Amino acid sequence: MQRWLVAISGLIGATALFAVMALVFSAVILRYFGIVVPDSYDLSRMLLGILIFWGIALAVAENSMIKVDALFSIAGPRGRQLIRSFAAVVTAIVLAMVAWRAGVAVVDAFDSKVSTSNLRLRLWPFYAAASIALILAVTMALMRMAAALLQAGREEESAD
Repeated sequence: MQRWLVAISGLIGATALFAVMALVFSAVILRYFGIVVPDSYDLSRMLLGILIFWGIALAVAENSMIKVDALFSIAGPRGRQLIRSFAAVVTAIVLAMVAWRAGVAVVDAFDSKVSTSNLRLRLWPFYAAASIALILAVTMALMRMAAALLQAGREEESAD
């Protein structure tokens, strides 16, 4: 699942980043000619939100989040495993809460028919794309948490 998530995240991320770049670039250039790109601000904002959440999913999948290892470096093997387990549990809980809130935002945007000001594009599909990324991040975090807790249990059994 990790390889699949990395491939999909790269494709979605590259596409969204290109779309944001093209949108902002064209809006800036066309502004000199008095042409306004409709909803360029709203669309670039939505695409950047998608990029951020897919980036979070990718960081969780590759276990490449920002880490401070001051305690980790001085801890023994058992302490390191406890720190890994604790970090995995906290990551899974926080991401689950954010994913739940993002899901509520998708439903709210769908029900309220929120749209952009000029083109009247509905915003819930953008919210849903970001929410899917968070659901994948939670799935990966839960898998990492289960692996960390299983490894801690095995090390505890072998120590006895």
